[in-house]
Amino acid sequence: MPRPRRARPTPPRSPTSRRFPGRRTRSPSASSPTAPTLSETSAARLQEARDAFAARGWDAGYLLVDLETGCGLAGNLDVTAYGASTFKAPYALYLCETQLDTELAALDTPCFEAPATAFMDPTGTYLYDGLASYPLGTLIADSVTQSDNDSYRILRASYDAAGFSAWIADRGLPASLTDDWFPTYSTRTSGMLWLLMAQYLDGDAAPASWLSELLGQSETSFLRNVLPPEATVRGKAGWYADDDPAFCGVCDAGIVSAGGRDYLVCAMSTAPFSADGQELLENLLAAAFDARDDLG
Repeated sequence: MPRPRRARPTPPRSPTSRRFPGRRTRSPSASSPTAPTLSETSAARLQEARDAFAARGWDAGYLLVDLETGCGLAGNLDVTAYGASTFKAPYALYLCETQLDTELAALDTPCFEAPATAFMDPTGTYLYDGLASYPLGTLIADSVTQSDNDSYRILRASYDAAGFSAWIADRGLPASLTDDWFPTYSTRTSGMLWLLMAQYLDGDAAPASWLSELLGQSETSFLRNVLPPEATVRGKAGWYADDDPAFCGVCDAGIVSAGGRDYLVCAMSTAPFSADGQELLENLLAAAFDARDDLG
């Protein structure tokens, strides 16, 4: 697999709020402002959270959108980071739309391990369980809920050629997402992917309901860690540390339901995974989510 190149970091920008296209956007009244305004407290907290990354030589971007009104806030949208396992959720979306919805495949369709063997973890359970194939539904579930890498590798080896590049292009997403099974991409692109996810999960297809449940059962969620108890999240985190900074990242994205509203929330950082990197990302996610009240 080709490894992605690391883009130059984008210079920090001040936190901003704006209006994004929502899935059920309400038209503002004539007296409504064209964009919400962050409170001084929210702006300072968001800037502090980003400065904490910069102090360690890392960078981070964030995005929060109210999916009913389309109002949102963002900072450093074009910062790119190694997404690691975050991309397993959009790939599951691709499979649901192109394979399950179309009935080209079913949850029990066998996927053979052989095409992915050369890329699999030599210490992983999949490689030594004595099975030559696995049901498609099992592989998707393991890759999303457990963030299992080998189940995801089998999916990529099995279904990339079934139209993945076209799926990316048809949705106006960067072609670079097809360069690597674990791509590097920006907070802006993460937001685009999760807006597509939100629209799909809002539909009535049976696979959409199934995928929604899986995303709500992800074992690791930095976003869930900072949410109030009554909130729920359907999302997918990613984390990795490497000697090469181009392959370091602590990231998370998902759909948060709280107070009768749905929010798209994502954050991408170039921090290598560690207790410090996780804490910084959770601080940024918490600051962004807590600023939702400023959106009106």
